[in-house]
This record gives sequence, C-alpha cells and structure tokens, in this order.
Amino acid sequence: MLPRLDTRAFQAVPDRVVRRLRDTGPTQDAVGGGLAHFCELLDDRGHGAWERVGGGYVETGRQMAIAGLGLEEVNRLLLRLSRVISHAIKAAEAELDQEIVGALTDAQFGFLEAVSAALIQGYRSESPHGTAERIHRHRHLLDLLLAERPPDPDTVAAAARQVGWTLPHTVAAVALHPKGRQVTPPLLLPDEMLFDLGGSRPRMLLPDPDGPGRIRLLEPLRRDWIVAVGPTVPVLEAAESMSWASTTLALTRQGVIPDAGIVRSIDHVPALVIHRSRSILDFAGNSRLAAFNGLPPAQRERLAETLLALLEHNFNATEAGSALHVHPQTVRYRLRHIERLLGEDLCDPCVRLELQLLLHAQLTPVRCEISPAAVTPGAPSPGIGA
Repeated sequence: MLPRLDTRAFQAVPDRVVRRLRDTGPTQDAVGGGLAHFCELLDDRGHGAWERVGGGYVETGRQMAIAGLGLEEVNRLLLRLSRVISHAIKAAEAELDQEIVGALTDAQFGFLEAVSAALIQGYRSESPHGTAERIHRHRHLLDLLLAERPPDPDTVAAAARQVGWTLPHTVAAVALHPKGRQVTPPLLLPDEMLFDLGGSRPRMLLPDPDGPGRIRLLEPLRRDWIVAVGPTVPVLEAAESMSWASTTLALTRQGVIPDAGIVRSIDHVPALVIHRSRSILDFAGNSRLAAFNGLPPAQRERLAETLLALLEHNFNATEAGSALHVHPQTVRYRLRHIERLLGEDLCDPCVRLELQLLLHAQLTPVRCEISPAAVTPGAPSPGIGA
C-alpha cells in the first residue's frame, strides 16, 4: 500500500506559482526530477499524480537496497531533494505573499514526508535489514553491550560480525521516552546505529558520537521522543553511558532538566551529581549549614538563595542582586548576616565550593527516584520532593 500524501497544502497554491517554480531549478537529473514531481503534484493538487510519483519512489528505494546502499544514501537523497525545492521556493518568494509561501512550505514538508515513507517502503521490501532474524541479532548485540556485567570482547566481536556491525572506538548510549501515546517510528536511522524502540525501555547506541554532525543523526527522533544522550565512552563501557542517559531521561521527564532538543548528560552535570549523591549531600548540608537552622523558614530560604547567588557571581553584589531581582545594597545587608552565621569558613575556597554544591542540592527540586517506571513508556513519573 502506497504511503499517504497530505494534499491540503497543495490545493492552496495557484497555477502561476507552479510555473514560476519550474523556471527556478533543474528538472532533469535525479534530484531535479524531484522538483519536477513536486510541481506535478502542485499542478494536480496532489490527487491522482501521487499514485505514479509515489510508486516511482518506492521502486527507487527498492533499487537502492538491491545495490547494497545504506539508509545513509536514502537520507542524502532526501536532503538534496529538500535543498533544491527550498532554493526554488526562496527564488520565487519575493513575488509571493506570505500566505502562499506558507502553503508552499507546508506542501514541501508533506511531499518530503511521503517521499521518505515511499523510499523506505521500497528499501525494506528488498533489504534484509528489516527481517525478524536481523532485528533479533541487533537486539542481542545491544543487550550484550548494555548488560550490567562487562561484556566479553570476543563474544561482542562475534555478535557484531553476525549483523555486519563495525565495532566503533566509542559510543554514546541514548535513552528515549515517547512524548505521546502515539509515536511514528523514525524512518531514517542509519544502519550503523543499534536501536530497540519497541521494548519497554527504548534505547540505542550512537557510534563515534563526537564526530562532526554525529549528534544531528538523532534529530528525526525529536518530534515524538524525549532524547537523552549519555557521555561518550569506549564501546565495551556502553552500559555506563546508558546508566547516565537513563538518569538524565528521568530527570528530564520530571522537569528538573529542561526538555530542550537533544538532552546531553554532560550538559547537566550538577543536577546528575546532586541526584546520585543525594544522601551524603543531605548529611553534609545538615552539618555545614547548621547555623541557618535557627532562622525562620522564609529568612532561611532568602539567605540561602542570596549566598548561592553570591557564590555563583564571585561575591559581586551587583550581579547577585540582578540575578535575585533585588537591590545590591540588600545583597550586602544579607551578606553581613551570612558572615555572622558562617564566620571565617566563608573565606575558604574549598568551603565555598562545598557550599555551592550543597545549596544547589537544597534549592533545586531533584528529589526523585530512578525506577523502571521512570523510563517505561506511558508510566507515571515519580514525584519530586523539595
């Protein structure tokens, strides 16, 4: 069955615009042929022409699989096609009103999404990559690498050979959680990525994650998934990276870490360290900040927030006041009170570092427990204490 094309945006584009697009780019080579197909669908308002055009892309995907090309080549074809259509629209937009430009852009996205689905449908009809046996072997290799006990190098190498996976020097584990109950599986994940999106804990491994543009390979997942990426580690230490990725995912789901694009563990070290060291930080805080305990709760919180702001701004009262939205003189008044409470300890650089960590722990809502439910699709998030 041919993938569906959303025709609503095509119906809003006038004929004169289609003629203008045809004059702006190539229409003869493979990529330019895609522009011709796009214009043909605009002419036809997307009704009947898609059956023929879409069928052609299914066949193209099938031929790419027969030729032994990876999904990376399918992705490159789509990127080139997207560029040539974008350039054609940009060349014509000076003569068009914004409503028509918006309709053209929506039509472009709909066209590329349908072409992507058609290419993958054809590719998977011929490619052994989609067989149940290959999926099973990929999952077995992923399980080996992410097991709690360190994997045997020879066993991993043998499993990798079975699926034609070249062992990379380094990997980053990726933990995922669906943003809604209905998610669309990503169509263009490269062959080199090991993944299991169908289990109770969707996960994957990204090889050589620090290479140019490697993290961008995860972009197709962002629409439907929260994507948390662990630190880069040697391939046989992938389980350690997954441990940090899972913690990052749980804290993101609970709002401690913002879900802003692809969430990387290394960008949120304070929150992760505080979470993993919660117990000792509580004990240390009770001791180091004991002088605050006799204060009324509201005053204790104000002084704690002020001390943290001062520590973060190198005791610059103006900058700390700006962060707290209070006058610098107010900050200086509170600092004198803090100095009476803590004494000479406040001058010790090591104590200052410790205080900054302890105050972050007390003032940041990171009291959460990581459990299987925290990374299971559809499971409720555990509560966060304060």
